[in-house]
Amino acid sequence: MWFQVRRRRIDVYVVVAIMTWAIVTILIFFKYKQDQVLFYSNDQQWHKTLIYDYLGHGLHFNLNEIMGARYVITLPAFIASKFGIDPILAIKMIQLVFLILTYKEGKRFIERNNVVFKLWQTIFFVGPTSIFLSTLALRDLVIVFFTTQIFLRNSIHRKITGTIVVFLLRPHLVVAIFIGWILTQIISRRSRRLSLSVLLGTSVFAYVIGTISYIVGANVQNGIPLRMPVEVFTQYKFVRMFANFAGLQFLTLGATVVRLSTTQLLLTRVIFIDTFLISITFLVLILRRSGQIDDLRVHVLLSFMLFFGLASQSDWNSSRQNLPFLTVMGLTSVVDIMRVRQRVENHVLEPAALPSSQ
Repeated sequence: MWFQVRRRRIDVYVVVAIMTWAIVTILIFFKYKQDQVLFYSNDQQWHKTLIYDYLGHGLHFNLNEIMGARYVITLPAFIASKFGIDPILAIKMIQLVFLILTYKEGKRFIERNNVVFKLWQTIFFVGPTSIFLSTLALRDLVIVFFTTQIFLRNSIHRKITGTIVVFLLRPHLVVAIFIGWILTQIISRRSRRLSLSVLLGTSVFAYVIGTISYIVGANVQNGIPLRMPVEVFTQYKFVRMFANFAGLQFLTLGATVVRLSTTQLLLTRVIFIDTFLISITFLVLILRRSGQIDDLRVHVLLSFMLFFGLASQSDWNSSRQNLPFLTVMGLTSVVDIMRVRQRVENHVLEPAALPSSQ
């Protein structure tokens, strides 16, 4: 009996995630050794440089230093290194912790919406892409978790905390979420039933605002002269937009950005199915909910379009940058799928109406 009780407490996803993390992390190290920081993303090399060459010469607690040196992840890793823990491994452990926290947050959101949680649902918010990223010394899963706090939590304290952390790690993401919220409030107050035409028009407007925000941000941050956004409505930009929703950004980027061949990258989508499954499912469900789209779904869609507008003015755009939005899109999609499924089941189980007697 004791064993059965203990067994019920085992969380299958957490066990699988930890085991996968351990195996993949070991394999990456044995294959690449110290060059593991160059695997997949050179952001890992940058984090190593920050820890050894920057933080090692002293800490500076001003906003520019905290943001530039990514203190949110590098400072804990730097402290861990003083206790003999490899800082790159420490960042990977941080990624794993926030993967599990995001899983717990997502599970809570699903159950809070009166939906029974199932293991298969994890592919929509902590799927293969998230598990893979947890094995790398990056910042993405920290950003994902705190983004869920902004979108999904009602507590103002959690929203503020999430906003601060995300701002310190990826400020333009906070800009997209904030302006997306403003647009959502404007259109939701003007109309109780949001038509697809209004949503489409607002989405295009959000994209344009995003392109302008990139120019303004570059001016504020780096002193780059103000100019008009380039190629806002070209065929290439629309193809790139479609590629973002289909998880095929690499098709629109040059060889200097993406090292693998197109064939190799397409094959990876067999494993990382969540890169396109989430966004496509979300869009289909948005169309299905025509006129009954709530603020949360509108907010994440407009924020995503605004963020794409920002990214469209640069050469850098990947699925991991979109992951904060994909996670929230995936969770809302799970709730919608299960509700549709429940309505279908209830309809099937309803007894046929008896003919009325004359």
